[in-house]
Amino acid sequence: MGPVFPEAPRFPTIEDQFAKIGVDSFRRPEHGWVNAGQMQTQVKQAMEKLSPIELANIRNLVVILRENGGIPLDSPILKLLEG
Repeated sequence: MGPVFPEAPRFPTIEDQFAKIGVDSFRRPEHGWVNAGQMQTQVKQAMEKLSPIELANIRNLVVILRENGGIPLDSPILKLLEG
C-alpha cells in the first residue's frame, strides 16, 4: 500500500528554519514579533510553578485556542503546553 498521488514533502516549521541560521525572533503577520527562545524559557519557568490541576486546566485551554485559531498550529509554545 502506498500513496496514489504524489505527496509534497513535509516542510520544517518556521521556528526550525530560523533556528538553523541563528535567528531567534521573527514576525508573524497575525501575531506580531515572536521571540521563540525567550517565550519558551518564560513558559517553562511559569509551568514549573503550577500544580498538576493547574497544568491540566492550561492544557485544556490551549486545546480550545488551537482548535479555534487562537494559537498558530506551528507555534513553538504548543510543544511545551501540550506535553
